[in-house]
Amino acid sequence: MASTTVKTEASGKSRALDVLLKVLAYAVLVAMAAFFLVPFAWSLTTSLKTPDQVFQGNWIPDPVSFDAYRNVWEIVPYGRWFLNSLIYTAFVTVINIALATTAGYALARMRFPGRQVIFYAILGTLMIPVHVYLIPIYQMMSFLGLVDTYTSVILVQAAYTFGVFLMRQFFLEMPYELEEAAKVDGASRFRTFWQIMLPLARPALAALTIFSFLSAWNQFFWPFILLNSQEKFPLTVGLAAFRSQYDTQWEFLMAGSLLALLPTLLVFLVAQRQIIEGVSFTAVKG
Repeated sequence: MASTTVKTEASGKSRALDVLLKVLAYAVLVAMAAFFLVPFAWSLTTSLKTPDQVFQGNWIPDPVSFDAYRNVWEIVPYGRWFLNSLIYTAFVTVINIALATTAGYALARMRFPGRQVIFYAILGTLMIPVHVYLIPIYQMMSFLGLVDTYTSVILVQAAYTFGVFLMRQFFLEMPYELEEAAKVDGASRFRTFWQIMLPLARPALAALTIFSFLSAWNQFFWPFILLNSQEKFPLTVGLAAFRSQYDTQWEFLMAGSLLALLPTLLVFLVAQRQIIEGVSFTAVKG
């Protein structure tokens, strides 16, 4: 009887400890979420203020004004910038998918001399700061006459190193029996890739599409360096028009930034599972 009582008390303490740890974990997560949401909340409230209210120190606008959301389309070519961002993102995403899937498949499934060296060299580019190859790329684009063109912005983002790594890791995990069966049936290498391997890689393709979209949509550095004409700016660069040497129109800048955030927020809400799967793919064996 005493032994049973001791076990019951130990079990009760264990459950109480588990509940306490869960409460602490949720408290930490809520605190972290609140911390990261503060800038977003500030941006939202600022976008709903009039110019006179921006620096009054009040978080809640009084009265609430939607003038910034209406006027942002009129004082700058916001619609054109939005369309430019869609164009850049669409082309970059399609090219990234094509290059990453073919390169990833070749590095994972084909045997040729220097395969590992090529793979490590591709990964090595992730460690090179962009400032190292800034001037060579700009000179190359200038030599080709592509500065201040849509093509230059698309080309510099066309090779997505993380995408190659992601697809290679996924293809490595697929059984070789699939290719052997296709070879026995007389399928060529390309047909095996196109009709067998690629359909099975849909989860990785979905993750690659999302990562590529988010990277291209939020790209600021290369459009800022390569573009001079305002009508070719994407949203990330165009929003800088609300800042000058002596003043910043914060309410317009915040309204424009939040509108630019909507596509990425929509993609994230729709494809949360694919994003998590994409991150997990990078942890499989190399």
